[in-house]
Amino acid sequence: MPGDLMEIPRLSSKACPIVDRSEGYQRPMSEVSETSAVTRLVPGLTILVLLIMIAAAVFHVVTLSPPQHPSFSRENAPAAPDFSNTTSWLLRPTGERLGGWERPWPIDLIWFPDQPDGYLGGWNTPIDWSALDGQLSSEPWLQTSERTSYVAFSPRRRHVSSLSGSDEDKSLAEALEREDVLRATDYYLETDHLMRGIFVGGRGSGLSAAIDVVEMRLADTAPYDRLLGGIIISPMQTEDLPEDMPPWPACAETASEYPCILDLRGISEADAVVQQIDQTSKVFSQWLDGNVTKPAAPLPPMETIEFSPVRRPGETDD
Repeated sequence: MPGDLMEIPRLSSKACPIVDRSEGYQRPMSEVSETSAVTRLVPGLTILVLLIMIAAAVFHVVTLSPPQHPSFSRENAPAAPDFSNTTSWLLRPTGERLGGWERPWPIDLIWFPDQPDGYLGGWNTPIDWSALDGQLSSEPWLQTSERTSYVAFSPRRRHVSSLSGSDEDKSLAEALEREDVLRATDYYLETDHLMRGIFVGGRGSGLSAAIDVVEMRLADTAPYDRLLGGIIISPMQTEDLPEDMPPWPACAETASEYPCILDLRGISEADAVVQQIDQTSKVFSQWLDGNVTKPAAPLPPMETIEFSPVRRPGETDD
């Protein structure tokens, strides 16, 4: 009716139930979500993956890491070369050779090749390692028959190997290699030199060996200091020159100041290399003839005279 108050409907507790969230309330089981099977597996799978990763790391360290190399030991080093044997030389001329008492003054070249890579059987390579047989293949000019004024020698040596280890072990291996270089030089000077002019040379570690020979055997030792023509740098040299390279003049720019440096880098043709060394040897030979006292030629071998036994009349051999 007009004027009467509108009756407001009362909300039924059944239509909108009041949920009690007070302490002690427990969610009905229908409202609790169950944990899936995959979720329950996650912790276990995580632990399993971690164990696999740890096992893989241990396997890598134990089996795939480089092996520990033994310490250097002279007792375990390869046998030293016997330079009286031709097998201890890559190059050693045979036959009769003229000595420094002849004209023109003959010239020798002592050549030291670079060390090859790949040997892991010890700190020094044996001299009969197969890779050493081809050491001169990159220097074909050394074996050419077109040489006219010099003869080449090239001794084998126990190169430092490709092992990696302590600086002390490597230093001892380098010392062993240097011993072979100096022993080969001593044998040459005592047996094959014949007072001839000398050039030394090499490539890579061989160039360092040539410098050692100059410093320890030739430069300050008479009469070799007067017979030393200089150092020859290989045309195949790609590394920087050693820091202890002597400050000598270039051979191409001098005909009166020795020893000198003949740098063949940049010359690719073997014939051009031979020609350059040959020309340098001839100029040095002329300088020796004009500036160094000729050594005395060796005396001819003594002839043995056999005397027949003196027999008295009537004596016989019986």
